[in-house]
Amino acid sequence: MKLERLFNYKVLIAIDVSGSVSMETAMQGIQLCYKLQDNGIDAKFCCWDGACGPIKSQQTEDLSTEFGLGYCGGSNPDCVFNALEECGEHFDKIVI
Repeated sequence: MKLERLFNYKVLIAIDVSGSVSMETAMQGIQLCYKLQDNGIDAKFCCWDGACGPIKSQQTEDLSTEFGLGYCGGSNPDCVFNALEECGEHFDKIVI
């Protein structure tokens, strides 16, 4: 049963895959995105590691394969904001 939609937010979960967090923790970020979606919130996720991968609503492959990221040595989330500027997509809330 879905909860009544109380907020009309568009949410981005930006997941650090640079090696600062485990792949298990990264997967928890994706699961959070899915839980928000299940409750009627427009939620998407991206993975970043010095560069930001595509903004998606569903995972289609293994994270490291799908995004071509991981262990590049970058832990600066500015790449997420730069990617948002480039794509022009607006989010009300961003979780990094």
